[in-house]
This record gives sequence, C-alpha cells and structure tokens, in this order.
Amino acid sequence: MSYRLSLVSLSLLAFLSVGCDGALPTLPGPDIAMQAHRSSEEQMVPFTTSSYTFHVTAVVPEPGCDAAGESRRYVSGEGTGTHLGSYTVDLSFCSRAGGILDDGRGAFVAANGDLLRFTFHGTSTFNPPFTLSFTSYNDFSGGTGRFGSATGQAVVTGTLDVRTGAGGGRYEGVISYVGSSTP
Repeated sequence: MSYRLSLVSLSLLAFLSVGCDGALPTLPGPDIAMQAHRSSEEQMVPFTTSSYTFHVTAVVPEPGCDAAGESRRYVSGEGTGTHLGSYTVDLSFCSRAGGILDDGRGAFVAANGDLLRFTFHGTSTFNPPFTLSFTSYNDFSGGTGRFGSATGQAVVTGTLDVRTGAGGGRYEGVISYVGSSTP
C-alpha cells in the first residue's frame, strides 16, 4: 500500500510540474513607494500656530519678479506653534499683479534650533482703507533635526496693515515626522 501511495504522490507531483518549464510566477509584492506614502500619511499630525506676527523687512525687484507692479517681499515673524514651540520665521515671495503671491519660500526655526523649510503660493485682497487679507498654501519640504524628512501642507490666513507693514496670521495643516525623532 505504501508503494501505491508513493507512486500516486510521484504521479501527482509529475502532473503538477508539467508546463512549468519556465520560471515560476511570482506574486506581486507591496509597492514600496505606495507603502512609504501610506506610512507617511499614517504619521501625519496636526500643525498649527496659536500666534503668528510678522513685519515686512524689504521690498525689492528681483529677476523673475521684476515686471511692472511686481516685487519680491521679505518678511520676518515669530510665534508659537505645535512641534515648533516658540519660533522665528523668515520668508519671501513674489507679489504679482492681481493679488497673486507666487514663488514663496521660507523656513521656521524652532525653539531648539531645528529648521523646517516650506514653499508657498496664494492670493491677497485689499480691504480699504488699510488692510490686506491673504491666504497661502504651504508645502513643507524637510529641514534639519526632527524636521529632516518632514512633509505636509498648511493653509495660512492673515492680514497685513499696509501703513505699518505689520500683520498676523494662523497656520493650520498637517506634518509628518518620517525619519525623525520625537515630535
């Protein structure tokens, strides 16, 4: 009986191997890029500022931002925010006709010295007699320390007094801590 069982097993093995003269098919594994994207999404945490004040430090024409009515504006500010603690921020953007904020770039310096870089674009609207309201859309693009691999987005809303160049606003969004230490 064991001879018959061995013969049947051998025959079954031979039958299953017929037509397998090429490489065995492989099952598709998880897409690494998708897995990394999913991992970063799972680690997104809120990013907000409870205070943000700023002042315009310079307005100058620069290449790419020097058409009639355009200028590059430099802004410095400070505030308190999640994952930053007390921070300072420096940024610049091209102010284009029609209230367009373009080619924005900047960096936060967190309380411990870590840097968080971002780019942005947006719009502004003049509200007479002296207020400019703005909305910008920021993309976080890494930095140093715990923000080395950070990604995320934030929407910034605020106002500027055109007489003084001072203003305030609020950041609201999400940020990842991929590849970093404690948030």
